[in-house]
Amino acid sequence: MKIVILRNSSTKEAIRCFGTTNIAQMGEDILRKYPHRWTIENGIKDLIKSYFVDEIFGHDPEKVEFEFYCVMAARLVYEYFLKKLGGPHYKKNDGNKTTLTTMRQLLFEKRNCTIRQDSNQNLVLTFLDCGDPVEKNLVEVYQKLTAEGKNKVLWWGNRSLIVEFKNQYEV
Repeated sequence: MKIVILRNSSTKEAIRCFGTTNIAQMGEDILRKYPHRWTIENGIKDLIKSYFVDEIFGHDPEKVEFEFYCVMAARLVYEYFLKKLGGPHYKKNDGNKTTLTTMRQLLFEKRNCTIRQDSNQNLVLTFLDCGDPVEKNLVEVYQKLTAEGKNKVLWWGNRSLIVEFKNQYEV
């Protein structure tokens, strides 16, 4: 293990240690990469909490690898969704992004929703009595994807997910 020790040069106190198992890495590189640690740790926490990578079943290496590919595909789809959604969910001040678990809570916690199939076999998700900025952005993203023909899932019979909002008490 390689360790870099920093000490306040004027007071000779406030000692901090940084380490790596990559012993070929230069001390300056270790210190330069250190600020990325929290982003990586938060990413690992998100993979466990949102994608359940700590609950991979089976011992067959091919099956485990397949599960990781599925998680990777799901993560890339969510990343694309965040990029399209934009705003503070995609680029926070601390460098992190809104996690899937947090987005689930924002969109579905304590919400009334209906789901139905329209005449084109598309699934229509209707949020009842909502309309905060995240939800309005979500509708815009899905409307734009639908207009561009990018809201269809080939392996799902070319169906789309359509998101809408409705005031259930409006006459």
